[in-house]
Amino acid sequence: MDIPQLDERREKQLRETFSGMKKAIDDLQNHMNRFDYTIVFQLAHRLKSNPDLLHEFMDSPAAVFERETGMSPPPATQIHFVNNQNQYYPAEGSAEKQDGQADDTPWGRVEYRFAMGPGCIAIGSVYHGHGDGGGNAPA
Repeated sequence: MDIPQLDERREKQLRETFSGMKKAIDDLQNHMNRFDYTIVFQLAHRLKSNPDLLHEFMDSPAAVFERETGMSPPPATQIHFVNNQNQYYPAEGSAEKQDGQADDTPWGRVEYRFAMGPGCIAIGSVYHGHGDGGGNAPA
């Protein structure tokens, strides 16, 4: 299979995206090395068994995560509860809304999941490479 040659701008976008994804992995790993993440498994279990806590989490995932685990969320991440039907809370919406792109700009997603049985906490970053050195992950 022939792989088409990419122009310089596209090649730069791809490299920037890949570099951003590697940084996201490093940042998440460093955060996990600083904290005991076993409590995140417990939070996932509590969210699926406590509708009031899940509703509060849907309104403010970072605040509930911090209060319930005692740790601030990893930098530049999104936090969701994902049920047994792969529905995200808070909802992510369409693929375009999930990755924030309507064009063919490269993007990558790094996600860690923590679960006890069905349903999990998903902590991840989405990175967009624009080829100008200014790629982004969610704040």
